[in-house]
Amino acid sequence: MNNLEPKNVFKYFLDICKIPHGSGNLDGIVSYLISFAKDRNLEYIVDDAKNVIIKKNGSGEPVNNRRGELCEPVILQAHIDMVCVKTVSSTKDMSKEGLDVYIDGNYLRAKDTSLGGDDGIGVAIILAMLDDSDVKVPIEALFTADEETGMYGAIGVDGNIFKGKRLINIDSEEEGELTVSCAGGSHLDSSIPITRMVDFREPSFVNYTLKVTGLLGGHSGMEIHKGRANAIIEIAYILKEMFDEGIDYNLLSIEGGRFENVICPEAKCEICVNTEDEDKFKTLISKLETELKKEYILTDKDIKIELSNSTGVSTTSPQNVGGEQSGGLFSTASPLDKESTKRVIDTLIAIPQGLLEVSQEFINLPWTSVNLGVIKTEEDKITLTSLARSNEDLKKNRVIKKYKTIFKSVGGKCEVGGEYPAWQYKKDSKLKEDLLSTYRELYGRDMKVVATHGGLECGLLLDKMKGLEAVSIGPTMKGVHSVDETLYIDTVGKVYDFLLKYLEKQA
Repeated sequence: MNNLEPKNVFKYFLDICKIPHGSGNLDGIVSYLISFAKDRNLEYIVDDAKNVIIKKNGSGEPVNNRRGELCEPVILQAHIDMVCVKTVSSTKDMSKEGLDVYIDGNYLRAKDTSLGGDDGIGVAIILAMLDDSDVKVPIEALFTADEETGMYGAIGVDGNIFKGKRLINIDSEEEGELTVSCAGGSHLDSSIPITRMVDFREPSFVNYTLKVTGLLGGHSGMEIHKGRANAIIEIAYILKEMFDEGIDYNLLSIEGGRFENVICPEAKCEICVNTEDEDKFKTLISKLETELKKEYILTDKDIKIELSNSTGVSTTSPQNVGGEQSGGLFSTASPLDKESTKRVIDTLIAIPQGLLEVSQEFINLPWTSVNLGVIKTEEDKITLTSLARSNEDLKKNRVIKKYKTIFKSVGGKCEVGGEYPAWQYKKDSKLKEDLLSTYRELYGRDMKVVATHGGLECGLLLDKMKGLEAVSIGPTMKGVHSVDETLYIDTVGKVYDFLLKYLEKQA
């Protein structure tokens, strides 16, 4: 690890990886940033949203560069929280323990967990810039909190703190690309009312837990167009198929997912099945598993349906359920009545889900989508957490109207929060042109100008800092928001050298 280049960048990144910093758990990394600033006598501010602002080279007032030109500060920005996911078998407590980072050829990974390169590596690059004596241009470093759960840090930023009019966000995931536009998003908290059967003691029914597992999941912005399965939706279709086949059952609970911005990789439901339909039920599950494996052979080849009941467990062969007592697998609540069971399933199938529209301007760019990331069961309702995205606010608002209409029709509700605007493309940006020129000068090739369906904080910050220009860059990462997250080591130095070259030209 000590031989990784640039040394300072990876030193800070590995420091960050030792600090638990999932969304909402940021005290440790905030303290780390404060210590960094104090040790270097740099001005710093921590605001009420737990954003940290560190300023280098004075108060940020405009100065003249060596050519006698006005040199305003450059704002460098990254977010300090990460999405914490881990394998089912991992025993790591990511709220208290650091990551087990390791080198795999040209890649950096974390054992059994997400890596947090999104956006720990952006934070590390900025810290290295603040610590680099070759950087003379004034820097205003903005480290935002809780980006992953709703951009709440960026929402709480006071734009008056900043003097700079050029913002470089370091949260993109492909070296050699200059991001100039991103999707806006809205977090949707919805609910479906349910009624449970009173004193259900029917001896002719047996409890089963049904799981859909083995899915890749992934970032709901960057990978929503890849056709990956959503475990919650697959559960809904399985339950719908059971109704259509005349199997007598009731739903007890349905659970899945942890984050609305992650394609749900695993979900489960508890059901009680009439013993007269057990054989039919198991045969259907085997058939559906075969169909799912065929449907997702290119995207989720390890998808499987697992069944368990109070007498044992079966993973790939539901017909063979039996064996030792497993215990503790099932809810003690009464099952939903038939009407509530159908209402839940029909609503899950009816709501918009996945990629809804592609761009007409940027080739192969997802334009509008919605991801159902989390579902939970309470005593009297099923709750859902989704994230709607679009690079056009009008289209995002139409998705929201559909959600509200559907949930209202079943007696539920949909509440909207954590909204952030789309970042519109500005063709005549001087910052964009200067960076493109710098990259061409340094590497002898052109950067690719792109838009992203992922959410970046630039749209919010542009609203808060009038006259601001913004772009986004970053090293290459794959599989973010998943246990397969990978940082391409050699691209980190390219991004650092590129940014350093641009800043040197400004002073």
